[in-house]
Parts: sequence; structure tokens; C-alpha cells
Amino acid sequence: MKSPTTRQTATIKEISGTLEIFIPDQNAKSTVKVKNFLDKTGVAISNSVLKSSDIEVLIQKPEDMNQDEQCEVKRQVTQQQENFMLARSLTVFFAEFKCSIFSSMLASIPQDKSIIILIKDVDSKLKGIEFESESGEVILQQASSSMGTFTMENGGAEIRVYRFEEKLPPKTRLNLYLFTAESVVTVPFKVVDVPLP
Repeated sequence: MKSPTTRQTATIKEISGTLEIFIPDQNAKSTVKVKNFLDKTGVAISNSVLKSSDIEVLIQKPEDMNQDEQCEVKRQVTQQQENFMLARSLTVFFAEFKCSIFSSMLASIPQDKSIIILIKDVDSKLKGIEFESESGEVILQQASSSMGTFTMENGGAEIRVYRFEEKLPPKTRLNLYLFTAESVVTVPFKVVDVPLP
């Protein structure tokens, strides 16, 4: 397993390039702050920045999964698939999801300490989601997971689940961080004579 020849080089002469660092604070249109977002469940968040970026965000509480009594018990699976393809909004999509065979995916989510977020992000510009208390402290998640992307008529809808150690305070703020050209800082770097191990 030894190298067949003796290595003559002791250092790397030069490593150079540029680092691209995403800093949302660099641009006002890179951060969308939704105050008291727990009061805005069930309806897509209305915001001009999200709309111009072709992003839709819908907040749902796990307990909302069991409130719809209008589902047809014997609806055919093929009809469900057609409905997913025809859904044009996240609100319609979630209504169909609750009545579908996929709804069991969310059945085990702790209701009082979890939040479901549906995201439609055609160009993948949404780079981060953060929860913040009324005093400005970041509320850490205990866990987060993605249920995957489901097909809609004009794009895909991703379902994310966030779990917390405690129930979120009523006035929790939701921060959404979006990629824009102005939010990226380019920093050149160069190191020379890097010693090899």
C-alpha cells in the first residue's frame, strides 16, 4: 500500500480563489419577517418580496390535519393523484393532502410542539428559515425534516416539519432568508506555501 515513489514536494505552492458568502442582512429584500406567524395559519403569507421571487409559504399546525370532515372516505387513489396535479395553490394542495393516502405521514407529529410549513419555491431562492421570540432571541429547533416535494400544476410543493422542545410563544416571529445577488459577498483568498502532512 506504500507509494511507489518518494514524494519530493513538501508544500503546495499556492491555493487561491474566491469565497461567496450569503449574508441576508446585506439586502432588505433578502429577509422577510412575519410577525405573530402563528396567527396566520391556513393562508399563504402575503408579501411582495415573496411574490416577486415566485415563492409561496403556507403555515399549518399539526392539529389542523384532523379538522377537515369533508373528505370522501372511498375516494380513489387515481383521483387523488389527479387532484395533486391540478392544485394551483398551497391552500388547495394542503386540503387535498389532508384527504389523501399521504396524510398518514404527518400522523405521528407532536401537535403542541410542531409546525408544518408548505413551500413552493420554483427557483430554490429560499435559503433559510428561522424562528425568533418577541425579544429577538432565536428559538432553536429540536429537529426538522422534509416530507419531500409533491407535484403541483405550476411547480412543486415541499412539506417541512419543525419540532421544538417547548410550545412556541404566541408572538413568535418567522424569518425567511432569500437569495438575491445583493445578499452575496465575494471575498478573494490566497494562501501560499501550504505544508503537506
